[in-house]
Amino acid sequence: MPLTFHLDHTHPQVLLATAGPHNVTVTRLHYHARSYAYGYHGSGPADLALTILNHLWPADGQITDVPVHGGRVRQEVWRLHQAFKRTFIAPLAQEEAHDLEAAPMREWLKAALANLTPSTEMTGQSS
Repeated sequence: MPLTFHLDHTHPQVLLATAGPHNVTVTRLHYHARSYAYGYHGSGPADLALTILNHLWPADGQITDVPVHGGRVRQEVWRLHQAFKRTFIAPLAQEEAHDLEAAPMREWLKAALANLTPSTEMTGQSS
């Protein structure tokens, strides 16, 4: 069974990833203190984008990892999460549950990484 992310507006604090018969709760919050969201361009959808990208390509403890509230993410994940949000998260209907397959997201990530230009180091910490 392919990796799928299950989104349910009635349980916005839980993100489940299924890759077979088991569900794994995925946790990573940065902007929004209580829950994930989708269907608009705000902080809840940004958290969801950051979380999904980090699940697809987790931090590995390298110096280029960016500290965020609740952990670390790869610098590339940090740089791409807003574009990922605009592509995959914001267009979703808010009052519906969704199952998002990881395969198209991985393809997007692969293409986005190929087009990513070097930049100065960025931080996820709020000032």
